[in-house]
Amino acid sequence: MAASGVLSLATKMFGRPLTRCDVPAHKVVSGFAKPNILALTSDDRLYSTVLYISTDYGWITRWVKSIDRAEEILHPGMNSVVLYDWHMVAESWKAATRRLLAADATCRIVLAAPLVDEDLWTEALWRGVYDVAPRSGPTDVLAATLRFASLRA
Repeated sequence: MAASGVLSLATKMFGRPLTRCDVPAHKVVSGFAKPNILALTSDDRLYSTVLYISTDYGWITRWVKSIDRAEEILHPGMNSVVLYDWHMVAESWKAATRRLLAADATCRIVLAAPLVDEDLWTEALWRGVYDVAPRSGPTDVLAATLRFASLRA
């Protein structure tokens, strides 16, 4: 469909062509809605890494230390990316994944694990986790993982 056809279709559906102005400016970064990053960790170093990454992209970041608080915050349609720390002692990542997806089935969960291998990655994907990233080391990998998770429609 040509660009003029898309504009014509939008005009028919909404009475006017849609533009970037239809999304509030504070929610747009490079043409995409800003994600809400929810860091679920008790480790202040991991949170500071996420905050550092988020600042570069202009993302909205929140820090919670309990799964209960995360469930209160998550709502469908928020464009949420949840970074779940493997070292959360209150609940295993498997149980936490079930609870987080029950609160918002559209959220993308990134599991921050001490060691990433094929078996963990396969099991995590099977359980609904978007991806697994190393919880320590260079920030490039975590940044790329969060960025790709934020772009998922």
